Amino acid sequence: MPNTIAERIHFFRIEADLTIKQLAEAVGVTRACVHQWESGSHPTVANIYKLASALEVSPRQLIGDGVSSGA
Repeated sequence: MPNTIAERIHFFRIEADLTIKQLAEAVGVTRACVHQWESGSHPTVANIYKLASALEVSPRQLIGDGVSSGA
């Protein structure tokens, strides 16, 4: 499992078979914003929930608090 939130956003986006543009549209932000998140900038709490919904994961999985997807 990726170590940083940036790596997890990228990982889950690829797993969901979404482009940066598609994820940006689903979250309601620009492509540049998603690119910044995947490069290390941290999304707001509100955007974490939107990202999790778009990526079909829990917010806890996205922020990486140690919860495994199989638990």
